[in-house]
Amino acid sequence: MENIYQNADLIVQTTKGCTMDCKGCYLAKPGKSTELDTETYRAEIAKLQKGNVVALRGGEITKINNWFAKFVAPAIKMGLMVVIESNGHFIEANNYNEVLEGMKNPAIDVNISCDKIHLGNKNPAQKEEEFAKMARFASDATERGINFGFYALMSTEEIPDFVEGTALAEYLGKFHALPFYADISQVSLHGKYLNCEGRISDKIPR
Repeated sequence: MENIYQNADLIVQTTKGCTMDCKGCYLAKPGKSTELDTETYRAEIAKLQKGNVVALRGGEITKINNWFAKFVAPAIKMGLMVVIESNGHFIEANNYNEVLEGMKNPAIDVNISCDKIHLGNKNPAQKEEEFAKMARFASDATERGINFGFYALMSTEEIPDFVEGTALAEYLGKFHALPFYADISQVSLHGKYLNCEGRISDKIPR
């Protein structure tokens, strides 16, 4: 889903913890794992209407134990549309195939962050591994009919050079440029933002 935050009725910060340490990121560093209480989450999504959009983000949501059952499944059960925002951490998880099966639900859209910022701390060999990992998911998702896309904090003009010569080159059409999301505190929201401490606001604070 493009322009996620201008379309989502509720944006949920499931955790501050992440698996990456991207330069300039305002979130917690890897290893820290403040997580949203699931009862608070369920109470907030219960206020939504069938067909509303919930965007699940972090940190990195897929580092949470049983993240799909805790956050995705309850929203799907209520008839909500779910956007999963991830850096692709789940691709190397032991339950990857199980997660893929869950993602086949047409009410789910998987948004993978892939850009210079998220790969900036990696050496060339590590970047090649990341591109190969992302390409593996793209292939598996395409085969299973999963709704997905790659989202880059870059301009449309920069993306072709970014993926050229990589394992993701054949999936160039799945990339979406979101340069204005580089500072999400300045993005106008359609709905509300629920942070991992259970507070609701009209903005995503830095």
